[in-house]
Amino acid sequence: MATTAIDQVGLPDKEIQKLFQFHDSLSDADLANLFPIVTSQLSNWLHSIHLAVFTLEQNVQKQSVQNQDLHPLELAMKRLEPFIQTLPEISELIPTNSAYMTTTRIQSEWSSLQHFLASVKKLVSTSQETHSVAATLNQLLAQMDDVSILLFDFQEKKHHAAVPTSSLSERAGSESTNSFYSDSETTKHKDDQAMADLDAIFEPLFNTMEHMYHRMAQQDDPVLHKRFEKVKDKWEALQYERDELKWEHKEDRWLTVFRRVADQVDVMIDGLDRSVVQCYSLIQHMRDWQATQLPATPTSAFDKFSKALRLHPKASPPSTPPPVDKEKFRSVEKSFEAKYKYYTPSIDRMLAMLGNGISARASRDNQTSQRHDSMLQRWHHLKEVMDELRMRDLAETERMLSSSSSISSASSSPTDSNSNHSRWRGIRYRTPEPSNERHEWGRVRSVTPNHALGRSSPRKSIPNSPQTEYYQQSLLRGSISDSSSVGSSPPPKRQTKTPRPTRNSSTLTTQQEDFYDADERDYGVDLMKLSKANTPTTNKRSPSSIGTRPATATATTPRSKTPNPPTHRRSTAGAGGVRSKSSMGDISTRTMSPSFSKRSVTPSLIPRPKTPTSRYGQQQKPPPVPPIPKYASH
Repeated sequence: MATTAIDQVGLPDKEIQKLFQFHDSLSDADLANLFPIVTSQLSNWLHSIHLAVFTLEQNVQKQSVQNQDLHPLELAMKRLEPFIQTLPEISELIPTNSAYMTTTRIQSEWSSLQHFLASVKKLVSTSQETHSVAATLNQLLAQMDDVSILLFDFQEKKHHAAVPTSSLSERAGSESTNSFYSDSETTKHKDDQAMADLDAIFEPLFNTMEHMYHRMAQQDDPVLHKRFEKVKDKWEALQYERDELKWEHKEDRWLTVFRRVADQVDVMIDGLDRSVVQCYSLIQHMRDWQATQLPATPTSAFDKFSKALRLHPKASPPSTPPPVDKEKFRSVEKSFEAKYKYYTPSIDRMLAMLGNGISARASRDNQTSQRHDSMLQRWHHLKEVMDELRMRDLAETERMLSSSSSISSASSSPTDSNSNHSRWRGIRYRTPEPSNERHEWGRVRSVTPNHALGRSSPRKSIPNSPQTEYYQQSLLRGSISDSSSVGSSPPPKRQTKTPRPTRNSSTLTTQQEDFYDADERDYGVDLMKLSKANTPTTNKRSPSSIGTRPATATATTPRSKTPNPPTHRRSTAGAGGVRSKSSMGDISTRTMSPSFSKRSVTPSLIPRPKTPTSRYGQQQKPPPVPPIPKYASH
């Protein structure tokens, strides 16, 4: 409207041109008539422009003025400015006071209009700046709200993604490790992408806020300052939330790395643990085998006798082979050493890295710290076990294997294998022969057969005796009836002067099944009968040196289960009767010495004491009395 009013008012350009061109030819009256026309038109222009500027000022307060509204006023001012500059020249053409006063008034109005227009322009510029700042603040608030919603959504998704992971961990690993790592990788990729999007959004917001700080320093509007304070609070809260989210994301990534490294450490520790268990299993088998090969120190006579037989250089049975061969032991040891060589520095380095990471954390996770501590304790314990295994146990087991292999190689040589086997069988089925030692009547022979071990008796034997030479050339042969007797073949029977009673209470025993027939059925063959059939029976002892025993007995007192003391036995020199040298002879030809106790009928490996026939007249100790079965007959 102001622009339309200004356009309707004309400028006195024709009048001013006529005044300057014809002022010499015009009279004073004509000059006086033209001057008021020019000044009136200029005053109208000034009033019209002033009214337009005033209207613009009012619109500025209503915040409805744009920079485009100032453009027509600036054009009008530019059109009026040349006419205002010609007013001093016009006043010189009309040298009157009224003309001078009118020219001065118009110039003053022009100057005030310029100031008024400048102030309005400033108001418009300020209004525009305020409006721009307010719009920017509103835009910032809207963007911050969007970022806050995005952060909230990111946290919600992260929480929902963490819930099934915790439930799966509570179910003790229902999914495989590969799927777990793949899910972790996918989640990690999504989280990284979300954090990249947040950084892309925060970058322009950060730049806008930096610019707003400078713009607000030039603003005096309290409303804008109040709104800007609100924006700053929102921005600071958003930055704190974003920094916290980034820290949580960083912690999650570190926890993921910690779990992965910890799982790798657990796998390596488990591998070493299994290798140690495998080594100790072999070591325990070797120790058990060694315990069976080296029994405890014998305490009884039977244990001593058995140990003496086992330790005999020519009658030792071949030991059982070790349960572990050298190749297998070397393979297990090599596998353990390889794992120890490569896993130990890696585990130490990884545990140190995890410890440094835990120490560098601002806030510690209890589960992470507990797991790291448990891994450290487990690793230190395993290292102690491995050091003990490498320094002591493996070396001992290797020495055992080396000694067993050397013994087995020596025992399995082609020249000695058959002889050793036959000697062991001889020891298995033979009993010790009587020694040619001198025993007094009141002495009892030791239960340990020294002759079987190739040793001489503490008592001196009779030199150059036939029996001495015969017994020295013989070996121990076992009895399949598990009784201890001496001799490789049935010896000649000796006669005793004193008749010996039979085992039964009757005067004559009834004919019963031979004990050794049953023994033959049990063991398959009667070795002593075969030996008796193949050995000549001409080797008889003279009645002068060996007593005889009667074939029948009248005493009814049963014999004791243990050998009788020498003081309870009777010996005469006149009785006739023969007894077999070996306990494997026919039962019908065997008689017994008189005794008031009953012998045991249980077969035993303990050698029986030898019964002397005479204290002074007999120089050699007779062979021990063999055990008689319960139902033996003549």
